[in-house]
Amino acid sequence: MARRIFRPSTQRYRKQPLRQTSEHFRHLRGLTVHDVRRRTQLQNQMRKCLRMWGTTKRAAAYFIVLVEKETDLFRKEQYSFFAKAALILYSLNVKPVLSLCVDLESQLCDIQDPNDIYVFAPPRNRSFADWDEYDCRHRTRFFKNDLIEIYARFNIPNELIIPAGGGTFYRFTGEEVFLFSLTKIATGLDNVNMCLNIFGGPPGRWSPAFKGFVIYTTDRYRNLISIQGLEQVVDQFLAFARTICRKYNSAPEVFDSRSNTYVSRADTFIDEDDYTVFCIHDGRYQRTSVPGTGPHGDFEDGRRRANAYIMQAAVYTGYKSLHGLDTIALMTPDGIDYIYEPVSARAGDNGAMNMGEIDNFLYDIQEQYEPGGRKYKTHGDRIFGLGRCCNRDRLPTPNNPLNRLERAEQIRQRQFREYIEHNFTVLLLKSHLLTCPSAFRLNARYPVAKEILMLAHLLKNISTCLYGSQVNGIYAFDSDPPTLDEYLQP
Repeated sequence: MARRIFRPSTQRYRKQPLRQTSEHFRHLRGLTVHDVRRRTQLQNQMRKCLRMWGTTKRAAAYFIVLVEKETDLFRKEQYSFFAKAALILYSLNVKPVLSLCVDLESQLCDIQDPNDIYVFAPPRNRSFADWDEYDCRHRTRFFKNDLIEIYARFNIPNELIIPAGGGTFYRFTGEEVFLFSLTKIATGLDNVNMCLNIFGGPPGRWSPAFKGFVIYTTDRYRNLISIQGLEQVVDQFLAFARTICRKYNSAPEVFDSRSNTYVSRADTFIDEDDYTVFCIHDGRYQRTSVPGTGPHGDFEDGRRRANAYIMQAAVYTGYKSLHGLDTIALMTPDGIDYIYEPVSARAGDNGAMNMGEIDNFLYDIQEQYEPGGRKYKTHGDRIFGLGRCCNRDRLPTPNNPLNRLERAEQIRQRQFREYIEHNFTVLLLKSHLLTCPSAFRLNARYPVAKEILMLAHLLKNISTCLYGSQVNGIYAFDSDPPTLDEYLQP
C-alpha cells in the first residue's frame, strides 16, 4: 500500500478540528470571537479618526461622547485613552499625521483585556544591563560581553519601528529585539511563554519584530552563510586538506572482517601533499509544519484548502517520512559551516546538491584562484554523486571489488566524515527552535522558514569563532577557527 503524503481527511469536515481547537482555547481564556477581535476594531477607529479628520479636536469630541454613552468598562477605558491622546495632539497644535501617531499606536497595542487569563506585564524593554552572566548564557548560549560584541557587529539601529499590517506600527529598541530573537532561537519557546516569563507585553507585537530581525540578519550575512563564503577561504583549502590528512593518518588500525586481519596505519598512510579532501558535506532534513492542512475557513462543513495535496506533496520525502526542507552543509575542519540555501525535502540530498551546482562552483572558484592547479574536493557519503570536486566512497562491483587496503581506507574516511553528523547535533543544542516544526510555516503570508535555518547556522558559526569547535570535542581537528573579527567582516 502506498504511503500517504498528506494527513488523512475527508472532502468535507463534519466537525472542524481547527474550529474545535480554537473554541476550546477561547473557552479556557473566557473570550468569544467578538471579544478577541474588538480590540483591533477599536484601534482601527482611533487610527482612522486621527488620519482622516482635519483636526484632533473633532476626534477628541467624538470619543468623549462615546465615553459618556458606553457602559462596558473595557470600551470606556479605551475610548477615554483615545480622547486623551487626541487632546494631547490638539494641545500641541499639530496635525495628526502618521509619524506622530506611532507612539500612540505602540501604547495602544499594550492595553490589557480584563477577560484574558494571561496577565501580561507591561513591556519591560529588556537590555543587556537587565541580565546577569547566567541569564545571558542560559537564554542565548552566549556570554554577556560576547552578546554586546555580536550586537555591535550586527549594526542594528537603536530604535526600530516595525509595521505589523493593517496600519499598525510597533516601536522597539534594538537591544530588546536582538535579545528576544536570540532567546527564541536558543530556547525554542513560543511568544506567549517568552512574554509571560521574560519580556512582558502582549505576544502579538513580537511576531513582526522576530521576522524582521531574521530577514535583516540573513540578508546582511547571506554571502557569508551560504557556499559563497568559500570564496573567502579558497586560499586555505591546502591547509584544510593537510589537517584532515593528519586526522586520517592518526586513526588506529582497522580490523577487516573479510580477511579477519588488522590493517595497520602504515599500510594506509597518505602523504599530506597528495591528499585533496578539504571539507565534509552532508544533508540535513528540517521538519516543518504540514502546508495546506485544516479547512478553508473556520466554519462548519468547510472544504479542504485549494491545492492542499499539491502543496503537501511538493515538500514531502518518503526517505524520512516528513514534510520539510533539506539543507546541504559543507563543514571545514575549523568547524565553520557553509550551506546551500534550504530547498524542498522532496529533492533529496543528491538532488539538492545538483540544484546548487556545488561541484561546478567549487571547481570555478579554485580555477579562478589558481588556474590549472590542483583541485581540492569535498567528501560525502555514498548517496551523493561523483564530480570533479565532489568525492565519496567507491562503490564496489562484482567485476571490480575492493581489496583489503581499499576497504580499510574507506573505513577511515567514514570515521572523520561522521564529524559532520556531530556538527548537526551541536546545531540542535545551540538552536532548540529547530526542534519545533510549528515555527516553520511554509504557507504563511510572510514565511521565514529558510531564513531561520540560515540564522541558526550563522549563530552556530559565531559560537565556534568565540568558543572553539565543539564537534566531538575541541580536538576533533587540529585547526583553529577564525576570530569573530575575521569571520564577521564589515
